[in-house]
Amino acid sequence: MTSGAIASIITLIIIAVAGACWLLLERRRSEHLRKRFGPEYDRAIQETGNQRRAEAVLETREKRVEHLRIHPLTQKDRGHFAEAWRACQTRFVLSLKPICS
Repeated sequence: MTSGAIASIITLIIIAVAGACWLLLERRRSEHLRKRFGPEYDRAIQETGNQRRAEAVLETREKRVEHLRIHPLTQKDRGHFAEAWRACQTRFVLSLKPICS
């Protein structure tokens, strides 16, 4: 076997290994996004019509959220917001007019 043939075989092996690594990384990326976003993952694919575009959109969202300062509410704040939400729901329900008399 000539050195040119050996070099070609080695090049093909390197390309095959690189391709396998790329496929593995893409699969992991998809699994991560599917796990992170749940049903939103499928909805994004439906809206964009393309898995790659949908994953790019979701990755953009993920990066944007990383910069937000998200922290748990205090018990006092949680109670305040829960009560405000209940009051909002009550106002909404009371504002509805009966359809049938």
